[in-house]
Amino acid sequence: MYTSLLIITTALVAAQIYLPKRLAFLPLIIVALHTNYNEQVIPSFTIARIIIIVGLFRAVFSGQFRCSMRNPIDLLMVLWATFLLISTISHEPTISHSNPFINRVRLVIDICGSFFYAKAYIRNFSDLKRLAIAISITLVPLALAMGYTKLTGGSNIYSFIGADASLLVRNGSIRAFGPFGNAILAGTVGSLLMPLILILWKKQKKVALIGIFSCFTMIFSSGSSTPIGALLIALFALSLWRYRQHMKGIVISGITLLILMDLVKERPIWYLMAITDFTGSSTGYHRAKLIDQAILYFDEWWFFGTDYTRHWMPYGLASMPEHADITNYYIHMGVIGGLPLMLIVLALIWKGFAAIKPPLKRLRLLGSENEFGIWCIGCLLFTHTLTCLTISYYDQSYIFFYLLLAFISNLKDLRLEPDSELESISTSPIRY
Repeated sequence: MYTSLLIITTALVAAQIYLPKRLAFLPLIIVALHTNYNEQVIPSFTIARIIIIVGLFRAVFSGQFRCSMRNPIDLLMVLWATFLLISTISHEPTISHSNPFINRVRLVIDICGSFFYAKAYIRNFSDLKRLAIAISITLVPLALAMGYTKLTGGSNIYSFIGADASLLVRNGSIRAFGPFGNAILAGTVGSLLMPLILILWKKQKKVALIGIFSCFTMIFSSGSSTPIGALLIALFALSLWRYRQHMKGIVISGITLLILMDLVKERPIWYLMAITDFTGSSTGYHRAKLIDQAILYFDEWWFFGTDYTRHWMPYGLASMPEHADITNYYIHMGVIGGLPLMLIVLALIWKGFAAIKPPLKRLRLLGSENEFGIWCIGCLLFTHTLTCLTISYYDQSYIFFYLLLAFISNLKDLRLEPDSELESISTSPIRY
């Protein structure tokens, strides 16, 4: 297995160095969809981290690297890394993480590295379109592999590069997961990529159909409720396209409805997750209860996080005996770095929506077809926002979340023109 990892890593590093700039994002996409997050080529260096580091070096030496403290999203990412590293002082070695500082350095490389990598190589709508095409095609072997496991009960094809080879079955249903940490994350990635692929619908429908079919195959093969819920959220957001000029009223109405439901229900509004079950094997109650427990034990984690959450739930994780199953990305941030880290992630999402609004309005005034592309990006961010309440990006799925934020960060530098061609939107010199 080590030989195959070495060959794959060498090939991807070479691709990262020699691919033309317009395709320089491709190695990280291949890594995100086809390699296992646990396997390390050398200690502390997964294939993803190696590609991120090589990609950042190329970006720096080619002049493509971007970071400005005047860009609020860039600033928040730097603050996130700073608070994460500072939080080391409140953490001790555990069974899962023998060195808290090294673990945080890895997270900085993974998350901030992915963000600034994507900022360098996905700079405008031409890049975004190429990204959507690349993902549509790259998803095909992953969808076929997961479909094979689901339909035949065969072993996980990705086990040859370190993924778990065992067959996961819950309540009689096979749950395929490919190279991902579990079936929920694998299927959810399929749901989250749908709005991005739909950017191609008008101009390259055949490619979009390939990608959409692959996404549906991943969702079906995962046998999980969370990906179905994420897909419904994405489709709901996309369906509001015809009412986009009335979004302010829709948002206010939605928030008001949630507040009223919370007032009349015996349990908090987040217990709606407990009644959502599309496959007969959902753990929605766990996700709702986890929020209750995070509030109950707020004093334990709010400052710089905590090393122990096992007492939050009556069951835990064999792989992390000191922790409960933290299936909530916001709470996960709180556990590893405290309330500041959680608030920074929420601020990133808030600033992301704020960055989308101006170009969306501008393109609408110009009558540009590119408005739909921005809308899809907003739908994708909305889907991530709600999905983070039900999953934690602990494997390579984090790449797609921070890649999205990176492109949104770059929106500030786009020159918007009244041209229906997606490629006509290009970057202007950085002005802050």
